[in-house]
Amino acid sequence: MPIMKKKLVFGFGLLLLISLKSLAQQDTSFSVPPDTAGNLLADTVAMFPEADISQPDDGLQPEEPKLSINGYIQADDRLKFNGGKLYRQEYRLDVKLDYKPFERGKLFAEVWLRTYKFPEIYTVGDLSDKKKILNFDADVREAYFDIYGLFTKNLDVRIGRQRIAWGTADRLNPTDNLNPYDMEDIWDFGRHLGSNAIKLTYYAGTFTITGVAIPWFTPSVLPGQDWTQAFMPEVKIPAMITDTSFMPGLRIPIYLTPRSISDTLIMPQRDIRHYPSFGLKAKKSIGNFDISLSYVYGRDALPLPTELYTNITIDTFTVFPEVRADATVDIRSKVGFPVVQVLGLDFAGSIKDVGIWGEAACFLPGKNYMKRYLHYDFPDFGISKDSVLTDSLVLDSKPYVKFVVGLDYTFKHGFYLNFQYLHGFVHERGPKELNDYYMLALEWTSGNGRIKIGILNGGVQVNNYNDLKNNLAWIYMPEISYKPVDNAELILGAHLLDGSPTTSFGKVTKNDDIYLKLKYSF
Repeated sequence: MPIMKKKLVFGFGLLLLISLKSLAQQDTSFSVPPDTAGNLLADTVAMFPEADISQPDDGLQPEEPKLSINGYIQADDRLKFNGGKLYRQEYRLDVKLDYKPFERGKLFAEVWLRTYKFPEIYTVGDLSDKKKILNFDADVREAYFDIYGLFTKNLDVRIGRQRIAWGTADRLNPTDNLNPYDMEDIWDFGRHLGSNAIKLTYYAGTFTITGVAIPWFTPSVLPGQDWTQAFMPEVKIPAMITDTSFMPGLRIPIYLTPRSISDTLIMPQRDIRHYPSFGLKAKKSIGNFDISLSYVYGRDALPLPTELYTNITIDTFTVFPEVRADATVDIRSKVGFPVVQVLGLDFAGSIKDVGIWGEAACFLPGKNYMKRYLHYDFPDFGISKDSVLTDSLVLDSKPYVKFVVGLDYTFKHGFYLNFQYLHGFVHERGPKELNDYYMLALEWTSGNGRIKIGILNGGVQVNNYNDLKNNLAWIYMPEISYKPVDNAELILGAHLLDGSPTTSFGKVTKNDDIYLKLKYSF
């Protein structure tokens, strides 16, 4: 482990010990009521009110306010350890509007107003463009309306941009495949974009049946270039290849120097056959557990290469003292979003005071090939030649299963434990490419709720149990939060990574950072 990381881990440990010792002596008689402002339950089920079943609609005002507005203001600053670079700065205003014009209907909207990028200023002329200086962004996270009891008292409909969260695990959900991923902030695990969709929910006794149609395809938001190595396949260019096509019987070693690598994203065709996706889900309560079965037909969350063009330009050719050629290589690729079908199963419940959950997703991909083309240029000899190579299989049609199981428990004296085991992260495909992830959160909250300390927040990635030294990575995310007043929270923490470069997180160990957040809910 690098010395810098050792010092940081030790410093956080010392800070935790000092905090626990001082807080053990504090007066915990003051109690702060739980703050629910700004919290929105994922995949909210709008139940038909019993009053409407037995009584006619008399036009009376609903008991709750017709209009409610809540949200939060958050400042988030992050500093990289590598070079002390200001890594990320996001100032966000989250506004949620809930309007109930009548008993059997509701409108909801959530909007982020924020600045989260550094000014894109390169010339003096850019100083006259306020958009480039401020980098302001308005993000409509959700905007939909509900109608309860449509045609029948057991049918609800939701139309508009909406977050359709399926799965029961804590932010790591293999069965959550309807909304595209929003990985702009990779540390905000489980974040998704909303989709323009129609959702029907039907209540049949103890069963809840949900159908979703999404007519418009939206790709996932990928993290920045600093994280590309972790989540996208790496383009490897050999240092030397051997060619026999120019001079029959003569093997010519060609030493390659990369010059450019580019790609073209191919979106699905905008027609009824290629663009939409849909899903079906049936849920039933059995004792203390909820169990669901689901099916999704849609597009893969991340693109796959479909074509690869390699252009080799031979710059020099010598025969003495050795036969060799030196060349530059340009690579162009096309990538697209393949169709995928997913069968899902999830459950959640409790045994005594222990919360238990799990979910599994069986992915049924099609067989995806990448076409390969090779072009030679030899300007000194006036040679230009095209070759079509054998197609390369990038994803087989064999089904593969991602799954997660977890539990949580609240101990005495304010300690909380959350553990999850995940097999297969979002970017991993195919039965032989799925790795294991062990995620742990151990937190302590003071008696008055003012202070919370994330003692052991992090995880371990294992690619191969037979060679742990070269197939292991870890993440550590210590955090301390303090509420000086009601609804306000000050958060100090860090994101630390280390491990073998053969692992996803081991490839991005230079992305360690420390952050400071301030959040006020209203």
